Amino acid sequence: MYKAMRAAEVAIWREYLRARVQAKGWDAQRLVRGVRAVPRTLPQGHRWFLLKVHLNAPMTSSRMATVGHGPVLRCAFCRTDGGESWQHLARCGVVLSICDDLFAMGRMPPLHDALPALMLQGDADGASVSATVAVFASIWRVRASCNRLQIVPSLESLRRLVEQSLDCPWLVRCEPTSDRRSRRQARLREPAACPGAAIYRSDGASRGQGIAGDSLGGWGSAVWAPTERGLGEGPP
Repeated sequence: MYKAMRAAEVAIWREYLRARVQAKGWDAQRLVRGVRAVPRTLPQGHRWFLLKVHLNAPMTSSRMATVGHGPVLRCAFCRTDGGESWQHLARCGVVLSICDDLFAMGRMPPLHDALPALMLQGDADGASVSATVAVFASIWRVRASCNRLQIVPSLESLRRLVEQSLDCPWLVRCEPTSDRRSRRQARLREPAACPGAAIYRSDGASRGQGIAGDSLGGWGSAVWAPTERGLGEGPP
């Protein structure tokens, strides 16, 4: 039932996303196509970050200032007055300098403005989108820590922090997530050795039979002595 309810709401939320994106002047059709092309391997934490960007949801002091809650702070990295906004962060020279260094390792072109890339307005391949999202999700977390601790990292320190966040994604809550198939495979475990015990295996079924639909049940079991390792490997 919940699966059917969720499927019925997809069209509603898709139209909501399109309306929000178009209100900010972006091409909604391009964004929807880009979302469909996002690799399935993109961690869930990165997906949430990307959704926040699309809905203009990253919380900054500039957003709070628009509703009368405090002033707009300086950029946490370049210390530009009034630079504590998502629009500035996507164009910050310090941030883009680090991005260029990291992207050069993967032979990706440099960025002059990260917003079009994060809004999926280009024709970047899935790997490039994943790399861009991963870098800016890490920068966003580092920025929050810098503001909380009231520190201004040097360019080299900031680069090391971002690299560490990429190498250790659990630090920024963006560890890789597994799909249903991989989770099921991870639960499969070989039985532990149990010398001196017999290994039982059984199976059963109960289903309707014939026109009357009467249910008949069946059950069977097999047992044999264990091997030297304590695992049943089939009847003797």
